[in-house]
Amino acid sequence: MSKYTSASSELVYMNAGRVERTLKRMAYQVAESNRRNQKVVLFGIEDRGYWVARQLNEFLEDIYGSRFPLLRLGMKLICPNIRISPAQSFAMPTCLLLMT
Repeated sequence: MSKYTSASSELVYMNAGRVERTLKRMAYQVAESNRRNQKVVLFGIEDRGYWVARQLNEFLEDIYGSRFPLLRLGMKLICPNIRISPAQSFAMPTCLLLMT
């Protein structure tokens, strides 16, 4: 497994199996935190965050029997005046979960 460091944190790349296990665990954590059946909306920031949110939604469908609303957010909508280099984008959160 390759490791790269950035100015603020250490990045670890995961293989496909580890990514799948991590997303499944995240889906179960959402289900455990959502015992009152609150409405869940997934937001994914283009492009990697949207992929993560979409995959998470598939695992949530296995648990709940249906998918949740999924929205794609562009960085220009969130931070219109910010320019982000590829190196900086690794440190940014890319998938948001809203439970109301």
